Formats: sequence, structure tokens, C-alpha cells
Amino acid sequence: MIWSGVVVEKTDRFAGTSGNSRKDVAEFLRSVLRVVSGKTSESILSVLMSTRPDLFNMVVGVKPVQGVTIYSNVVASAVAAATSSMPSQEAAVANGKLAVSSTPARAKVYVDGVYFGLTPLRAEIAPGVHEVSVKQDGYKTALEKVSVRKAETTELEMKLHR
Repeated sequence: MIWSGVVVEKTDRFAGTSGNSRKDVAEFLRSVLRVVSGKTSESILSVLMSTRPDLFNMVVGVKPVQGVTIYSNVVASAVAAATSSMPSQEAAVANGKLAVSSTPARAKVYVDGVYFGLTPLRAEIAPGVHEVSVKQDGYKTALEKVSVRKAETTELEMKLHR
């Protein structure tokens, strides 16, 4: 096996919601499949480049693809070899974790406008500044910007008001 992975693509629109025609749903699926196939081919190329650099006339390295998790012992050993022999090169970028709780609980959490789930929520996201909004029927939307650092957990407690 050369590659095995999970490709995650999160958007703020769900195909099949009421009011969508067959054409709308088909276009939505085409666009999402385009993104997923692009990320898949990028990550396969990354694995090939790191495990068989001789094919590409390159030095061993790994190119991270956001939203893709690669399950492979070969890649891990290639990353370890690359980082130990070349200290100037960085390994794959680590994500940070975001833990969101709310009062009342079971509120919808959106990160940068994309729905992530209900509180209490723990999610792995890219490092950087993100806008987190928490919504629940009968309450005003709570909105806050947070800074997520790689390999760290950022905790956010939101209180919703009527």
C-alpha cells in the first residue's frame, strides 16, 4: 500500500436542503468532489515525493495538505529521516485544538462561518486567528475571535444571552 488517508472538506452549505434543484445538488457535489480529488492527488504526490525522492530528483520532505490526514508508517519514518538529516527543514505543520463550551449547552458552533458541531466541542484546526460564533434558537449569537497555536489547546467558554 502506497497511501491511505482521510480527506476532510468542510463547507457551510449542505446539498439537498429544501429549495435546491437537482442541478444545484449536482453542481454542489461536482465542486466538492473537485476539491477532494485535488487534495487526494496532492497528498499522494507528497507521499511519493517523500518515499521515492529519486523519482523526482529531490531531497526527502513532506508537503502538508490542509484537511488531509495521512495514515502511513512509511511517511512517518521519511519525515523523521528528513528532519534528523536536515535540521533546517520543518516537518509537517501541526494543527492546534479548539475546545468550545457554552451556557446553555448544545449550541451550534461555527468557525470562520463553517459549522463544526454542537457544544461542548473539541476540534482540530489550523493555527491562526479564527472567528468563532455560537448560536442557539431563542438566544443572541455569541461571537469571539481566538488565536489557535499549533500543538496547543485553546479553550473558549461562551455565554449566550436572550
